Amino acid sequence: MKIRLAKNSGFCYGVKRAIQIAKETVASGGRIHTLGPIIHNPQMVSELERKGISSVNSIEEVVEGDYVIIRSHGVPESTLEALTEKKAIVVNATCPYVAKTQEHARKLNQDGYSVFILGNREHPEVIGLKSYAGDNVKVINDATEFPSGTFKRIGIIAQTTQIQEKLSDLVAVAVQHSPEMVVYNTICHATAIRQQSTRELATQSDLMIIIGGRNSSNTCMLSKISEKYAET
Repeated sequence: MKIRLAKNSGFCYGVKRAIQIAKETVASGGRIHTLGPIIHNPQMVSELERKGISSVNSIEEVVEGDYVIIRSHGVPESTLEALTEKKAIVVNATCPYVAKTQEHARKLNQDGYSVFILGNREHPEVIGLKSYAGDNVKVINDATEFPSGTFKRIGIIAQTTQIQEKLSDLVAVAVQHSPEMVVYNTICHATAIRQQSTRELATQSDLMIIIGGRNSSNTCMLSKISEKYAET
């Protein structure tokens, strides 16, 4: 039996950055929370809890003066406003790639585009992105969900952990529904590299083991790619 490791694995830059920011915040000495788990990895969440960083699911659990770390997935604009009103100390650990995608969503909305987000509508990152895209926004899981009819202007962005092929398929369909289209390939480079590494290893393997949080979009995507080629 031969066991091989993927060339690229482990936490990406955005996640490592969020964890480092959280650990540095401990030095503040105040009450520290993350709004939801800082990343979708139970072991890391437990480690941070041991350092005094608790995960809360509601702004109602936050009081004035609390430190609130915004997790790597980002949050809706309304959440940031509510935390400011409560006079919490916001520590923004949103992944830079996610923050850039939020900027694209805002700009497309301001320029009058019908915005389409390729992603999981229940995922925290996508929920946050929707708030930047305004009212004229639709979240779709794949190209088959693209609505019928025509649109004056179409803008497309993707959840940063999406699969490149799904974005390409969506673009191929959407271009038939509008004379003007802007596409931002917002799939994280580190994500794309890990997906390709997984694909290459799976084609050469009988069994693939994907290690990660079961509620992690990254982990689930790697599993979906892998199971096309090998028992996973």
